[in-house]
Amino acid sequence: MDHDAIRWAWQQCPSPMAKLLLLALAFASEEAETPGICQVGIKQLGPMTGLSRSTVFRALAELEAARLIRRDRQGHHHDATIYQLALNYWTPQAAAAAIDRRLTHEL
Repeated sequence: MDHDAIRWAWQQCPSPMAKLLLLALAFASEEAETPGICQVGIKQLGPMTGLSRSTVFRALAELEAARLIRRDRQGHHHDATIYQLALNYWTPQAAAAAIDRRLTHEL
């Protein structure tokens, strides 16, 4: 684990709550097979960060509006959301391929 995603998250300048959530997503992506991409639910993000559900949703919206993350909502009621961090070395094609590999691997 080289911690590139976590270092990248520290360098970003969203609000404090959004930064906390970005760091949680970066940590989750470091634990995943593909750094920069993770699948974690709102039910996990709240306890990971200590943020309320509504604050998690606001912080996710802020991160997405700032183009620091991209969300790919899947499943019933979007309960299987895949998050892609906007790391410098990710191209849209590489991210899409990594998401496809991960989804294929999980099936």
